[in-house]
Amino acid sequence: MAMYPYKHVQISKMVYNNLQGMFCHKLVSRGIDFFRLFIEFIPYRNEAIEIFFAIAQYRNPTTVTQQLQRFFENMIPFMYPPKGITSWNSSDFDNFKFIIYELFLYAISCLLKYDAF
Repeated sequence: MAMYPYKHVQISKMVYNNLQGMFCHKLVSRGIDFFRLFIEFIPYRNEAIEIFFAIAQYRNPTTVTQQLQRFFENMIPFMYPPKGITSWNSSDFDNFKFIIYELFLYAISCLLKYDAF
């Protein structure tokens, strides 16, 4: 996995735009099975992991934790049905929950690996 020095890029904006855009674009497809959605998301997950590694290596730990906290707080609405949806199953949002939890674990592991906490 190649590491890129993102230290001169505004990380919070890049992370938020890239990852939230991935969620909106790839995962808001009702009726597609969970496994297929997850397989299609793997390249985006790998990119997110590279971003987490770059953040942990090249950024100020205080800034990093605040930015990642904001990012994951912004992901919470994806775990539940939007206000305008009246018909949904409890499993419709499991793909989002699984991927958000997985990204959270990767982010924490990257921070721990580089002592950026």
